[in-house]
Amino acid sequence: VLDAWNAKVHYNIARLATDEGDRTTAFQFYRQAIELYPEYEAAHMNLGNLYRDEGKYELALKHLKKAIEIHEDFHTAWMNLGIVYAAMKNHAEALVCYQRALQRQKHYPNCVFNLGNLYNDMGNASLALTTWNETVRQDPQH
Repeated sequence: VLDAWNAKVHYNIARLATDEGDRTTAFQFYRQAIELYPEYEAAHMNLGNLYRDEGKYELALKHLKKAIEIHEDFHTAWMNLGIVYAAMKNHAEALVCYQRALQRQKHYPNCVFNLGNLYNDMGNASLALTTWNETVRQDPQH
């Protein structure tokens, strides 16, 4: 029987729904997980990512910032916050977020790749190429 008070169960259902492309269910169960456990940083981050994917950047920022408020060293949340700022064309904030993620996790090819994308968006193709090369150095399969 599904324990309605177990935030982890709700979180896991939301993750499965996300993986299966069922965004409606994912939104519902991430919200329920957060209702049950408001300090659930991973649920806040993943809900923020869903909002980002829908172009609801202010809601994405709210949940990603909450994830970081709960767990300041949450490098994945820092990277995802940077992705939202980059999508909003706020390059300065995106850069700060990527740098904070990389301070917390040195070997982080996904973040390095996103940093390269940011440099490219900023018109610095040379730095973008150098950064993407670092991505491949860190993870040749990336």
